[in-house]
Amino acid sequence: DKVITSWNSLAIGALAYAGQKLERPDYRAAARRAAEFLLGLAGQPGGLPRAWRRGIPSGPAFLEDYAALANALFDLYETGDETRWRDAAVPMTRRMVETFYDSDRGYFRSTQSAHGPQLADLCDVFDQALPSPSSLALSAVRRAVLAGAPDLLPVGSAANAALIPRIARAPGGCCALLQALRKAPRPEGGYGSKHSDGCTPEGCRVGQESGETP
Repeated sequence: DKVITSWNSLAIGALAYAGQKLERPDYRAAARRAAEFLLGLAGQPGGLPRAWRRGIPSGPAFLEDYAALANALFDLYETGDETRWRDAAVPMTRRMVETFYDSDRGYFRSTQSAHGPQLADLCDVFDQALPSPSSLALSAVRRAVLAGAPDLLPVGSAANAALIPRIARAPGGCCALLQALRKAPRPEGGYGSKHSDGCTPEGCRVGQESGETP
């Protein structure tokens, strides 16, 4: 009966795409209900929690929670026609950047100050059972830029450059991050191939229409 933000967010994305491809409106309805629930938690005092159980939020959210939720909201937008999901996803991504992006080092910390000094410098780039927090964050930034927030492009470019040396040490453990970096903002300000000029409010549909996954 525990609701973990990142896990539920990944399920929202899966339900959104499955509902579209399999023509199952009940899947999409479930995804919308779950997203509305998590957005409701994010709007409460204390912000987005890591988990929720029996009416009680549990601990501040990690990078993976914000990033997974932002991506889930983009998934709902890209698989439907409700702009409210895009309008919620971009601010969620901005909040993620404000909370976790280390501008001095150029990458995303996996934790925030509320988690304490012992965890302050964590930057998780390796996939485990779930995609790494860094890969989810870069994906959210990319999609926010394409959805009409081009001011976030330098954040993605800097994170791209900062994470390359870490990936080079063990690329086999960073598959999700490599996939995110393939589409990430480039230093010259483009996304390459199909996304180079897609920074418009409708731009985050480009990948879906071209057959690419988010």
